[in-house]
Amino acid sequence: MKHAYLIMAHHEPELLKLLIERLDDVNHALYIHLDKKSKMNVDEFSGVAKNALVHFIEQKSIYWGGYSQIRCEIDLLEAAVKGEYDYYHLITGVDLPLKSNEEIDAFFYENKGMEFISFDKAANEKKNFAARYDRYHFFVRYAGKNVVLQKSCTMLNFLLACVTKALNLCLGNRSKKYDDLMFMKGSAYFDITHALAEYIVAQKDRIRTVFRFTKCCDEVFVHTIAYNSTFRQKISPLKTRFIDWRKHGYSPEVLTMEHYESIRTSECLFARKFSSVESKELMENLFFK
Repeated sequence: MKHAYLIMAHHEPELLKLLIERLDDVNHALYIHLDKKSKMNVDEFSGVAKNALVHFIEQKSIYWGGYSQIRCEIDLLEAAVKGEYDYYHLITGVDLPLKSNEEIDAFFYENKGMEFISFDKAANEKKNFAARYDRYHFFVRYAGKNVVLQKSCTMLNFLLACVTKALNLCLGNRSKKYDDLMFMKGSAYFDITHALAEYIVAQKDRIRTVFRFTKCCDEVFVHTIAYNSTFRQKISPLKTRFIDWRKHGYSPEVLTMEHYESIRTSECLFARKFSSVESKELMENLFFK
């Protein structure tokens, strides 16, 4: 089978090199986006892969929670679908495969035609979920993950909040404009077939219209597009990612030796997120023994 790995990276160059090395296979193509704001450059990774096709797409600035994340995913998909791969895997530069390339290939061959998109079944019951796509979020890029900035009551943010609230009152809830869509949420990372990848790319104009001024909808747009299509029947309940969300709901834990046994006995194919410093002992035990 042919696999395309869509990699979004913004730091940890040594981890990205390790990821490229571990995915290096004649049946793999790696489509990589380096955040324009990062200190990494394409030349650092020249020659790391010996067998896989490696293609770096145009660098753009990516902001946590903003539409730029969605745009980047679509850019990666749009570049990759031209190669007509069997599966497209979205990962980050701090993810690593837990299985060999042969084991990963065998898994997707056995489950060929299934879509691996992880859904959060309880998301629709949470009060703050609809706010992600119902309201107009114009200033996400300036806050990022900084909780203080997100909730600050400075004069500027107060003014911007008033403007946003006024627009929301005037324009109404956005989702009412899309009665044909049931909005869904889950993990942003997926393993999808060529057919679904092509379908998402074909929907890029509508995706921009629906999700442009939303917040954290990189965890919503693929799920919503797939769920409201015939691909819904092909979505698998199997979990392919090992991610620890226990301590903080907004960001996964950095994996350490504390996670060793859980990872070792896991059936997951990939894990996130690793750190070249904090995960050093874990990576040595997982990959180099």
